[in-house]
Amino acid sequence: MKRPNIILIMSDNQPAELLGCYGNDEVRTPHINGLAEGGARFDNAYCVNAMCSPCRASVLTGLMPSQHGIHNWLDDRLMDHWPQRWCAVDEFTTIPGFLKDAGYATALIGKFHLGVPFDPQLAFDHWVTFPHGHTVSFYGNEVIDQEERYRFEGHTVEYCHRQDRRIPRASCWRRGSLLRFRALQWALRPLASH
Repeated sequence: MKRPNIILIMSDNQPAELLGCYGNDEVRTPHINGLAEGGARFDNAYCVNAMCSPCRASVLTGLMPSQHGIHNWLDDRLMDHWPQRWCAVDEFTTIPGFLKDAGYATALIGKFHLGVPFDPQLAFDHWVTFPHGHTVSFYGNEVIDQEERYRFEGHTVEYCHRQDRRIPRASCWRRGSLLRFRALQWALRPLASH
């Protein structure tokens, strides 16, 4: 039996009702609708804290904020006081770690906001994020691409679109196809040997 590709798409401040696959007939989301039709769609998934950092921590660990300890957004203005390579949920089992142990290749593209963003963390093989846990601007953002840092002058959505097209050609992704994905996502794909 072929193992499935797994794509987890998270966005801040976007209720399910803003997507066509959840019944919205005013907002056009044909690509997300297609992914929902061909895969699993969560109809009863809730997070007890909708702030970005606690929500991400809960989704990645399966724990409530009272268990993982993240109750508010992480203030990246305090990053100079954090330990080097600190991650707020590093001590817990996470989805990317679990899937990597099962033979999947993993990637994070977009907002991390769970610790120091400058090096790949939490078993992500491919790492593209931003130095801030919040959107500073939609244009001219600094990007962290693995350990390389540079500024992308265009719009952030265009940047993520370009990353989407680049990943299947990257060395760690050569052994199979990867579904396209946008914005903040964790994309996971089984290796050919499994």
